[in-house]
Amino acid sequence: MKINENRKKILFILLTALFCAVEVFAAGQKDYIIFEGKRREYIVHFPANYTKQVPPALVIILHGGSGSAERMEKATKYDALADEKGFIACYPDAFEGNWNDGREFIQSRASRLNVNDVGFISALIYKLEMAFDLDPGKVYITGVSNGGTMTLRLACELSDKIAAAAAVIANVPEEIYSTCRPKQKVPIIIMNGTQDPLMPYMGGYVTVGRKTRGKVKSTDETVKLWIQNNNCDASAPLIEKINKDINDSVYTEKITYKSKDKDDAEVILYKINNGGHTWPGGPQYLPERIIGKASKDVVMEEEIWNFFEEHVKK
Repeated sequence: MKINENRKKILFILLTALFCAVEVFAAGQKDYIIFEGKRREYIVHFPANYTKQVPPALVIILHGGSGSAERMEKATKYDALADEKGFIACYPDAFEGNWNDGREFIQSRASRLNVNDVGFISALIYKLEMAFDLDPGKVYITGVSNGGTMTLRLACELSDKIAAAAAVIANVPEEIYSTCRPKQKVPIIIMNGTQDPLMPYMGGYVTVGRKTRGKVKSTDETVKLWIQNNNCDASAPLIEKINKDINDSVYTEKITYKSKDKDDAEVILYKINNGGHTWPGGPQYLPERIIGKASKDVVMEEEIWNFFEEHVKK
């Protein structure tokens, strides 16, 4: 009887351990790398059908200022989309909550110390490629707010590793605008609200409360930069109006600039008219008087993944 009882206990412990491991695996594994003397953490979510037999795509998702990888994973729908579409979702943590996206932002230690976040993301991509047999032609970057601005910097400086990018509620910082000359074209999406009280659509200082957080170019200038970098035709954009709720004042124009070359390195602007500092399809997470109005016209994660899926680096 004692032997049977011991076997039951051992079996219970093993099954419990296995169940917990599966739960951790499904919710995302937390890991880290040591880069330039700093411990840099990230979360990796594997799709339910993950197998090394088919090299998966990688989507790196960057949180906003003062955010975290864990909160970004919970707030967005990327895990569910990864399970459905079969890609790996990775959520890195910024240094002390903020990315060094190129703005001169004195309140951010990442900016003051000139933390090498471009190098960190490059090292992270390399580690994940080696560990999980990723398809190197399917590495994508997206981010929101400070993470969106960091996405734009990465598209400028890591164009050899990125197949496509998507920046949400973000513009290019003034400090890196003139030096953004990527070695390769990067198909890109930009999603911005015209009435964003934090990230100014018309350019100027990023403002939170009464404090400024560096200066950015306008959305039009940001889009123009990528039209030039990708050699797109600016004269004849394709414009689609999307307005799922006619009872609110928010509507979206999807403006597509096609490449003049055969590589299809297009630039797409989602101009969210009367929209604020929110991600499309996401919640009104703070009152309108603070962040402006949320848009329900498109689901950000789905639009971005559909765009990524169409662009593979040769």
